[in-house]
Amino acid sequence: MDELIISPEKEELRNHLRLLQKEVAELVSIKDSLLSHEGPALSAQYLEAVGSLQYDLFVLQTEVKKLQLEISLIQSYINKNSAIDFQQVTEKVKKAAEAYQKIIEEKAEQLKAAKELLSMPILSEEEKHQLVELYHAIVKKLHPDIHPHPTEKEKELFVQAQNAYKSGDLESLKVIATQINSNDEIPQKTDFLQKEIKHLQKICDKLKKDIEALENQFPFTQRRFLGDPFKIEEKRNELNHLIDNAKRQKEEYQKYVNALKLWKPGLLN
Repeated sequence: MDELIISPEKEELRNHLRLLQKEVAELVSIKDSLLSHEGPALSAQYLEAVGSLQYDLFVLQTEVKKLQLEISLIQSYINKNSAIDFQQVTEKVKKAAEAYQKIIEEKAEQLKAAKELLSMPILSEEEKHQLVELYHAIVKKLHPDIHPHPTEKEKELFVQAQNAYKSGDLESLKVIATQINSNDEIPQKTDFLQKEIKHLQKICDKLKKDIEALENQFPFTQRRFLGDPFKIEEKRNELNHLIDNAKRQKEEYQKYVNALKLWKPGLLN
């Protein structure tokens, strides 16, 4: 009989818990949206706007550094008045450039992925709203921080929901939503309520910090830049100027390398 009677204090705890469950679900949805949708979209837009120019500049700067190293290595032979071992010079330059080459390959893959992402079908605003609302509802029902003792089926459904949300698969989310138990009953024991409230408050605080940290890093810091065509054009002009300078620098170093390669032992005598 006592279990059927809910005191005002206990009802206040239950209401507090419901609010925290709702807040956790909202914060999880926001964080996942940043990581799965807005973040990749902003990165792709940034790469499309200036990424290819930054890539070209990095490749040229790498070529300049390789030439500078080649000059230094050849000069060391000349200073000793020794025959230049061109094979050894080439191998050392190649070895030193491996890390840069890896970065170049990674940047090329990022550009390719950005083009693919931007060419994919885009959900309408209404579909995006449905996607977020559905995922929010599913998170509230299945997220382990809100429901720490899920069944195996619920675990599987939540993983499926996460994957569907990341890929923007609205139809799959709709199917998953129909398979979820709608029971929202909250246990009435005071110690359980207090423990869950404390646990969810910690989760809320952490999610807020995570979201704040994301907002203060790339690509989210580029929202204003990407929304300003004049800023984008200004950045593109700046990069084109740097590219032109790097091309001239590369040509000058290449001429110097070619001149050094004509050196023979004994010319210093």
